[in-house]
Amino acid sequence: MKPWRVAKRTGPLKRKHKRLTFVAIGLGLLAASAGLVLNAFEESIVFFHSPTDFAEKPVSPDRRMR
Repeated sequence: MKPWRVAKRTGPLKRKHKRLTFVAIGLGLLAASAGLVLNAFEESIVFFHSPTDFAEKPVSPDRRMR
């Protein structure tokens, strides 16, 4: 059995590898920025208001509730 030969890297990155590295870094930055934005909002993002919420804090009649 011959052992696996490891290719030596002597030149610059191939075009495909550069693109893959660029995309991976871009996706990582996008995920990090989305995480920071969601962390900044914390509890100000509310997807649902229960009836108890409205009973505790009355809402002005001119405010739209969806």
